[in-house]
Amino acid sequence: MEKVATLQYNISPRWSTQLGTEYRNTPAEDIGDASLQFNSRHLQFSGTVAYEVGFYAKLGTGIMYRFNTLEDKGNENETRITQQYTYAKPYNALRLGHRLKLDQRIKVSETTHRMRYRLSADAPLNGLSVDRGEYYGVASLETLLNISRLNKPAWDQRFTLGIGNQIFEKVKLQIDVQYRVEDFFSSNTQSLFVVTQLYYKL
Repeated sequence: MEKVATLQYNISPRWSTQLGTEYRNTPAEDIGDASLQFNSRHLQFSGTVAYEVGFYAKLGTGIMYRFNTLEDKGNENETRITQQYTYAKPYNALRLGHRLKLDQRIKVSETTHRMRYRLSADAPLNGLSVDRGEYYGVASLETLLNISRLNKPAWDQRFTLGIGNQIFEKVKLQIDVQYRVEDFFSSNTQSLFVVTQLYYKL
């Protein structure tokens, strides 16, 4: 399970910034266990800045620091630097988005380079726009390539479905279900996440 809080601020008509925090925990036992316990996986803080280029596109960069030692002191904390290009265009009520993103995941033992592409769509569930108190739906498909000096390349896939509500004019609450397949052609590790996100726009 993940809990995400995001604060967005438009510095100028073209420049914007976003601050966020995320906390993840996972079940320590089987889901069917009556005394289900959760382990803390990580806590992270991030900041990004973006510049609007053209009508529907943005260029952005950011930095994130993740504490991976909440439960297991043997893990390494991580600094992540990102660069991204996004293009999101509305088609009546439907909005389609494309994102190309580069990550540099820096740990003491190694640095992993990750290339990502995400196709996403969102639309109001009633009418042509999302007004206060109304719901909207989101869906996305993302593919990731991980490359590092110590490990062979690995492909990941992520599928996400979600629903959100425009609680107030500047506040949204969104719940996603995300299915992940890690190292698709080798270990094929699969996991399911429930993500609760709170957005506030200044």
